[in-house]
Amino acid sequence: MSLIVELGIEKTDLLYKQNAYCPVVLKNMSNKPVAVSVPPLDLTNPVVHVLDVQSGEEDDFQQPVSPKATSHSPGQLSPGDALKTGFDLLGIVPNLEPGTYDISIRWSYNGSMVATSNTQRIKVHPCTAKNLQLANAFGGHGDIKYGVWTNLAIDPNDKPKIIRCRFTLRKGGGITEVMEVAEASVTCKPMLSSPVVGKVVDSQWVSWIEQSTLHFIHVDEKLGVSEKQSLPVNFNAVEIIPPLYSSEVEDTSVRPSAGLVLQHAIPETGQFRIDSVQLSPRGAKPLGHMLVPGDKPVWSMSHVRSSKQWLISYLQVHQNGLLLSYCPWPGFPTNHPEPVNLALWKSQFIRANASIDDQDVIHGGILMWKLPKDKPRRLVLESWTLKDDDIKTKELPLDWRPNQMIKDARVGVSDTGNLAVLIKDDEDTWSVSVGGSKFEPLPMSIQKSRQELELVFMEGDGAPLLISGTLSRGFQILQLDGSPLPPPVPKK
Repeated sequence: MSLIVELGIEKTDLLYKQNAYCPVVLKNMSNKPVAVSVPPLDLTNPVVHVLDVQSGEEDDFQQPVSPKATSHSPGQLSPGDALKTGFDLLGIVPNLEPGTYDISIRWSYNGSMVATSNTQRIKVHPCTAKNLQLANAFGGHGDIKYGVWTNLAIDPNDKPKIIRCRFTLRKGGGITEVMEVAEASVTCKPMLSSPVVGKVVDSQWVSWIEQSTLHFIHVDEKLGVSEKQSLPVNFNAVEIIPPLYSSEVEDTSVRPSAGLVLQHAIPETGQFRIDSVQLSPRGAKPLGHMLVPGDKPVWSMSHVRSSKQWLISYLQVHQNGLLLSYCPWPGFPTNHPEPVNLALWKSQFIRANASIDDQDVIHGGILMWKLPKDKPRRLVLESWTLKDDDIKTKELPLDWRPNQMIKDARVGVSDTGNLAVLIKDDEDTWSVSVGGSKFEPLPMSIQKSRQELELVFMEGDGAPLLISGTLSRGFQILQLDGSPLPPPVPKK
């Protein structure tokens, strides 16, 4: 045979939906030049052959070629010469189900001749997610989010793993960049970093707490995963306030610094404590702490404006009501050194969420039972917007019976404050309401789901979407009718 094809696969143990780069070496073993074409100029090569080792089923896959694609003449490979090329496995082969596969390729040359490569075996491991946390890749804009979660679908002798992936929430989008980053316990709640408003960061810091110890690592597609570092926190029931914040990347060969805030109750004092911590490749450095009046919040979230105002918004139970406030990150620059109370409702807390837009405006939504005097309670979705120091609120009544149980709920907030809410009733059925509209059950395929479920928005402010966990197959992004994301808009 004139052409020898050597196939490699850089990673052969893969998670479901994880990509792998496949380097290829083409060698001309004849005494004459060989005409051979390579991607991306010619997408007819390679043809990838996949054998399912367990079922024996075989398939061939090839990149689709547009009828409008420009044809290119093949290159000439001189006798004895070798050419290095390669391809992304998921760029040609659709998502492989968990299992074991033998991969080989065919490469056409000299017009009608075909060379077959060696075989590489890969194993695709299942993914079942717990404790998903999302963060924006672009500060103040949410069409691309990264997610971090704990994978429960593991071998009996293995440990749970923290996984990071990318969610592209637009037409033609999907889930990519699935990556294992660290070992952890089943109960850990990993948190992810997001950049300051107006900045873009494609690498993230991941942090989690186990047994009164703060652990953290940095994840970068080019630099890989940093060594895990730890900091004792020595507080009972301490929690990370999401998200972490990462500084902008000035030198892509150097990992950036980051910051996070911790909160924990101080029993019998009528206060809770907030601690700020700076993270860097050199370790963690406490920057300051603050004692804040009232019980530990039932919900809290951090925000970093483009003006470098480092803020925390939070909700506390307060005299049979619900108090919304904000305070600074201790030790970080701010124009507001003390906590500021924003709004008080006579209500019972259920769920909340918030976002920040590219104009530094914070938008929030609170699902609550309103408790009017001498009247049945009412379920409402309270919208709030904080521009500079000015807050505006708006009540969206929800069509839900006062005596109907709510077993679980989610609140979705778009970049510009559009709201949606998911509720699980006493029959374990999930229903959705968008902007205060009538509740509609989710599609049959997911309305009884016990897996992870989150509300997000198409391209930051489009239609609501569902990020739905699955048993052993990671996540899927669905429209509210259960259909997948629509295809991309064709280029003119």
